[in-house]
Parts: sequence; C-alpha cells; structure tokens
Amino acid sequence: MEEGNSREKAIDTVGAVLLEEMSEMMAEKEPFDRERYIERLQEL
Repeated sequence: MEEGNSREKAIDTVGAVLLEEMSEMMAEKEPFDRERYIERLQEL
C-alpha cells in the first residue's frame, strides 16, 4: 500500500505469495517454510 496499491491489491498479492508457498509445500511434501515465506514477502 505504501507504493500506491489499494488495500485489496495488497491483500491479493500477499495471498498469492501464500498460495505459492502452500502449493510448494504440497508438491514437495515439506512443512511450511516460514523463512522462505518471509523472504518472498520482502521481495514484493
């Protein structure tokens, strides 16, 4: 939102990162990787 995006766009973007992480968890049968998730959020 600090970059001018709407609240809805910010929520959608964070949700997309979470979905990506969850998909990877399921495909690789690995636990949630909090550090990787945080890194991906910071890359936004």
